[in-house]
Amino acid sequence: MLLLSSTVFTGVAEAQQHDPLPERYDFVTRSSRSDLPEPLDEVSGLAFTPDGRLFAHADERAWVHEIDAETGQVGKRFMFGERTARDDFEGLAIVGERFFLVSSRGLLYEAREGQDREEVPYRVTDLELGGGCNAEGLEYHPGWNELLIPCKDTPRDIGAIVIHRIPVSPDVARPAPILVQRSTLAAHGLDYDFHASGIALDPTTGTLILVAAREEAIIEISDEGRVIAGAQLSRRRHPQVEGVAFGPDGTLFLADERNGRAARLTAYRRVEGRWPG
Repeated sequence: MLLLSSTVFTGVAEAQQHDPLPERYDFVTRSSRSDLPEPLDEVSGLAFTPDGRLFAHADERAWVHEIDAETGQVGKRFMFGERTARDDFEGLAIVGERFFLVSSRGLLYEAREGQDREEVPYRVTDLELGGGCNAEGLEYHPGWNELLIPCKDTPRDIGAIVIHRIPVSPDVARPAPILVQRSTLAAHGLDYDFHASGIALDPTTGTLILVAAREEAIIEISDEGRVIAGAQLSRRRHPQVEGVAFGPDGTLFLADERNGRAARLTAYRRVEGRWPG
């Protein structure tokens, strides 16, 4: 059973105008890039703590690594369990001192932050997302006090990307998922197919960002699922983007698994003169 206190949300209401994502960030010229060490060859989830530290995890073991956002160097790491939990981990979210991992099967792992090399106790909740979801990505929405989990796979006849909303309070019923209509992607130069691999909340605009490793694409949506903007990512720079997160200063971080070269962390800073910034 999950139980968290609500957090004040500092995002901007959807009604307020802002420049679309491809204008706020220049995806043609990267700001900086760092190679990640071997333990993060299959980097999957990225998340920042409330005090601005960056953490990441890989796919198969519940090892959470602290990363220097400037250099990509790994500091401490801690493990979920004495015998480290093993699963197909696909997303990381941090709420206060609590760390959440989600597996592709829709199992939610929860633990407190540990010291370096510490094996911390954890618990697991089956979110019952359905066998066809294939969960990929995890984000905390403080305004809703919910965890957001996109499905990588949905039947084509549904015609939508599905993002599950999971309340962290046991007293709140689960809302209906956010549905992003695939038919609206073409207006932004993207294909009908979009297999989500990561999700992040832009704390300044209040919009959601989804990345797709398979299609090498990124989209910005409203909290109701309306597609605001989209962009194709360079395969040379982003051969397999799996993680996405916003830093405290608004820098957008993308993490790519090893795919012919070292895993990497890329930072895009806001374009000057673009709102917000």
